[in-house]
Amino acid sequence: LADLEINRHGNQSRYLTCLGEALQILDQPESAVDCFRHSIQNAAQGATEMLEGYYGLLTALDSLGKSSETQLAVCLEALEYFPLDIQLLCAMGGYVQMQGRLDLAARAYETAYRHGKINPEIWHLQDAHEIAGVCWSRTLYSQSDPDNALTVLEEAVEENPNSIRLRQAIIDLHVKRGRRNE
Repeated sequence: LADLEINRHGNQSRYLTCLGEALQILDQPESAVDCFRHSIQNAAQGATEMLEGYYGLLTALDSLGKSSETQLAVCLEALEYFPLDIQLLCAMGGYVQMQGRLDLAARAYETAYRHGKINPEIWHLQDAHEIAGVCWSRTLYSQSDPDNALTVLEEAVEENPNSIRLRQAIIDLHVKRGRRNE
């Protein structure tokens, strides 16, 4: 159906993204990568369709098992247009963390947690803000900064008192520190 729409209306970004998603589902990630790249090129700069193309491209690259360097380059490019997108910032944190740059990962997660925005027009991770907080805390802990890791989680729980994810992360941190009573 996406092919029919492309033939009828031309290479519009939304149809290319739709085709890329279909190819991804059909386990054709190489073709999906091409569609997502074309989608990004045909989208207006900063448009929702462009962001969707970047999300799809990163997912397709992940399916191909591409190196974090490739994904990092795409993520950096996307962040030029969407500097406060929470999902891109969390992805950036993950990519630099895989490269052993915990300092940069912590900064990406902190930025996602403190300033990250969600585009409500696009599918997004549920509880992305909480995920960013947990990732930031875990990165701080990995950098031998357990006190700040705990502070981040406690601050996050104050904002989201019903979050099971955040409460579990606090419990895990206390257990790792041998503070079972807390």
